[in-house]
Amino acid sequence: MVPCILSCNVGSSSIKVAWFDQGTTSERGMARLDWLDPDGPTWVARLGDRGISWPVGAEPVAGRVERALGILADGLQDVGVSITGVGHRVVHGGPKFTNAVEVTPEVRGDLQALNDWAPLHNPPALAGIAACEAVFPLARQFAVFDTAFHATLPDSARTYSIPWEWTEKHHLRRYGFHGLSHYWSSLASREVVPDCQWHRLVVLHLGAGCSATAVERGHSIYTTMGMTPLEGFPMATRSGDVDPGLLFTAGRMLGKSLDDLEKILWKESGWQAVSGISGDMRAVLQAEAAGNDRARLAVELFVRHARRTVAALAAELGGLGCLVFTGGIGENSAEIRRRVIDGLCHMGLRLDARANAAVLPGGDVPKPLVISTAESSAAILVVGAREDWVIARETACLMWKGDCQSGG
Repeated sequence: MVPCILSCNVGSSSIKVAWFDQGTTSERGMARLDWLDPDGPTWVARLGDRGISWPVGAEPVAGRVERALGILADGLQDVGVSITGVGHRVVHGGPKFTNAVEVTPEVRGDLQALNDWAPLHNPPALAGIAACEAVFPLARQFAVFDTAFHATLPDSARTYSIPWEWTEKHHLRRYGFHGLSHYWSSLASREVVPDCQWHRLVVLHLGAGCSATAVERGHSIYTTMGMTPLEGFPMATRSGDVDPGLLFTAGRMLGKSLDDLEKILWKESGWQAVSGISGDMRAVLQAEAAGNDRARLAVELFVRHARRTVAALAAELGGLGCLVFTGGIGENSAEIRRRVIDGLCHMGLRLDARANAAVLPGGDVPKPLVISTAESSAAILVVGAREDWVIARETACLMWKGDCQSGG
């Protein structure tokens, strides 16, 4: 049996895992399960060049995470993999967790206390931890936080202008998210650009959820998501930035409760609402190309926000050295990248059209794709997101008493 570390990301509608050699943290395989798959939930796994699947079958919602991970555990045993440690992505670490930690009874209680901080994200992670404890009883469990990378935010970047008691006593402030992705982008980009550029890095994580971070010498100094992952960009179904007063007005005009408004901003807004088409940007772009005006407006809102954000974060850094696109849209939509850069020519950014049309190279950890010209004022990169590798690395650090780096 090959001892491996499992990277586990349990969401509300999917489970994504990858397993890495315990000694080298090189990837040995990955798998994904989608509860919304019309053909029924099935583990679709890749082991090197070989594909394999482990059907889960239609199951009641109660206990389904443990049942699914139990099937995965049996499958891993069949292919000679022994799981010695599991790293879990936990979205919100609150004020206490600024680095990865081993899950102890005390830590579990602290994590449960954070459920109200991220009610859509943290409870599935806790379900994943409980399930992995049951199906991998000999493995150690670790929590790796998306907020940890942003622990270095200065007070002037993390503080809201709200009553001081809210800030000081209740810790209501900017925490930032997608930290695993932003941290990985920082690591990956350092391999291809000189330090003078890497020291002033802006990362655009563009997907169903979107955020951007200004990274100075490897440290997050400003990020667009805030107390929750709702702030910042318009997203697939999330509103992003809105006037807070709009909510009070909408509540009075439309007779909506706070719970109603919360659901609407998280699940019924974003470019899905504006376009009337889909939360999938590919479908919105197709509708725009076919002449749909609302789709065009949704894309323009998104691109406009991205341009403005890059310029603002460059100001935070005192200039832009390198711009990274990552996330599902950032990695795969040459059209969105082109439109964003077209609006930033005044900053001296220049896009290489041929490189922009290329796809990321293959491999477990693909090298970033450089899509800027030699004349560009800053390097422009496309980085393949690998949060799973960061989770495995952080887990390995803690297992062997190393120094974990994704936090502050």
